[in-house]
Amino acid sequence: MQDNRGTNGKAVASLAMACVSMACCVQWSVSLLLAVLAIVFGILGLRDENPNQEDAAIAGIVVGVVGVVMAILVAVLVIRVTHNFSAENLEESVTALNCLAFM
Repeated sequence: MQDNRGTNGKAVASLAMACVSMACCVQWSVSLLLAVLAIVFGILGLRDENPNQEDAAIAGIVVGVVGVVMAILVAVLVIRVTHNFSAENLEESVTALNCLAFM
């Protein structure tokens, strides 16, 4: 009889990548990549024969989805702010980017 008490590496990796994705959401491209990988590893962790850390896989998927949404919002905000660069509103754009960097 096999002992299924080992860790589910895919579920733990999913949760770790999702947390890192949320931590670096200002770098939206890295955040988006990590969030998508977290969702994929979360799904693979749920499908794994090892049922341990099923909660970690679900949490990784949920936080990964939130990470995708945050990355998209930051990307839209960065594109919107950088598109508005002109001579008259340069100071406002720099202020907005500085505020974004400290989120």
